[in-house]
Amino acid sequence: MNIQTEPVEFSYRDNYLEFISKRKGEDTGIRLFTDNKGDLGCYTVKDYCVTDGQDPDRCIRDDDYYLVNNHLYFRCGRHKTSKVGSWWKREYPAAYNTYGSDDKFNSVNFAMRGDNVRAFVVLKDIGIAQTSWDGRNHWVLGRKHYECSGGILFYSVPYVVPNSDDPEDGGEKTGKWLDILLYRGDSHNGVNEVSIAAQIKDSGTYPE
Repeated sequence: MNIQTEPVEFSYRDNYLEFISKRKGEDTGIRLFTDNKGDLGCYTVKDYCVTDGQDPDRCIRDDDYYLVNNHLYFRCGRHKTSKVGSWWKREYPAAYNTYGSDDKFNSVNFAMRGDNVRAFVVLKDIGIAQTSWDGRNHWVLGRKHYECSGGILFYSVPYVVPNSDDPEDGGEKTGKWLDILLYRGDSHNGVNEVSIAAQIKDSGTYPE
């Protein structure tokens, strides 16, 4: 946990990130994380950095944040500082974030690292951060130790077919792999959107 100690003005804001199965207006047909209730699983925060005074109720903490109706919500103030920016760039430097930039993230509102978990798919060490430029807030994604390219965060995981609607039932391993692409960047989608695409393959690119 890292807390910036610079005193600033504060008001809580509702910050949301939407996960959609569309890219550039075209439906990809992927319902990878969505169950019948419209929930997308959860994002488990493992570490974070927030400017001091922007989250007095500790709404952002090491905890599970459940995605509801395709949205992930974080309640926090919006004041960017260089210390939060330094934390983000240390965790997710240019090669490992979807904007391929360090300069855009010299100052950041808030940032975190965690795992996205839904049923049989676990995407580890996803970084999420928010900053602003050109009068708008911008979200960025990152992945530890794996390079991003063209605004795309890539995972390859074992493809497991559910045996029932219960995500705890174990599922059936198929021997195939699921390539998952998360698109985050203004050229791919709206400012608060992450687009999801996926493809089933006979072999995986990365180990489980």
